[in-house]
Amino acid sequence: MNSLEIKDVLGVAEPATKVIEIISNAIGTLYEPRKIRKRADAEAYRIKKITTAAKESNFNGNIELFDGKITISGNDNNLEEIKAIISSEVRRLYNEKENIMKIADYAYDELENDKSIIKEEIDNDWIKNFLDTGRKIYRDDLQFVFGKILAGEIKNPGKYSKRLFNVLSNLSQEEAELFNKISNFVLRKGNNSFIIANTEILNNFEITLDQIILLEEAGLINSDSLNMKCNVVEYKDYLVNFNNDNPKLDVYFLTKCGSELEMIINNKINLDYLVKIKQRYNIKEMDYSIIKSKEVVGDKITYSSYDFKNID
Repeated sequence: MNSLEIKDVLGVAEPATKVIEIISNAIGTLYEPRKIRKRADAEAYRIKKITTAAKESNFNGNIELFDGKITISGNDNNLEEIKAIISSEVRRLYNEKENIMKIADYAYDELENDKSIIKEEIDNDWIKNFLDTGRKIYRDDLQFVFGKILAGEIKNPGKYSKRLFNVLSNLSQEEAELFNKISNFVLRKGNNSFIIANTEILNNFEITLDQIILLEEAGLINSDSLNMKCNVVEYKDYLVNFNNDNPKLDVYFLTKCGSELEMIINNKINLDYLVKIKQRYNIKEMDYSIIKSKEVVGDKITYSSYDFKNID
């Protein structure tokens, strides 16, 4: 079913249509988002997959489907073993399908009301890698992140690297929670994302070097402290201006995957963090404002912002 037919049937906007198209191709049947689908009959799906898996194996017995039930019989000496293998394979296939559909539901929720026109297709290799990894993601928090990644990639192909999938799939619960915590303190300058590496500042927010090293091992941040001069940084949706000062900040840089993941996490700014930076680096004046618009031309970034507020 092509995207035009899907749109006609379900009446969804262009980006959301793309979610349905990609997932439908992946699961072999029309994917209906959680908000508009009737709950699938899990038993019927299970029976269908048992039949298919058995027929594709070297099993020489008989498979009969009658009145919603399946019977497997034959003279094979390993009949019980074959039944167990087929049942195990069906459970795996069903669970992987459910994982993909949960990820798709999050992506659909993100794009449901988006009216953007999709002008560029996602790379097929990217989709394959995404789906191969997504099938094995069982944690709801990571399924949410994968949904955000799919939505972002549909709107802006090439936004997320395939390496990010592998990093996320190996992320422990502890590492995920720790990165979520540290993301509250990530600043950005151009293409660089970082947190202040000053021990005194980090201790105020219960962030330790051991935690930084743990996230380094997870592929999200570098534990080598470096210096960077800047007079303006981005902090979430805000522009932070150091005015006439140009402090040399001690920083831990996030990796590319860490930077991509941080952009997905929607944390709020911590004004006390900015106050600590101002005090530690003897910045005379510091203010912040919501970024209204941002234009990037080469290495030059031009901001439009409003309602500046001083940080005392």
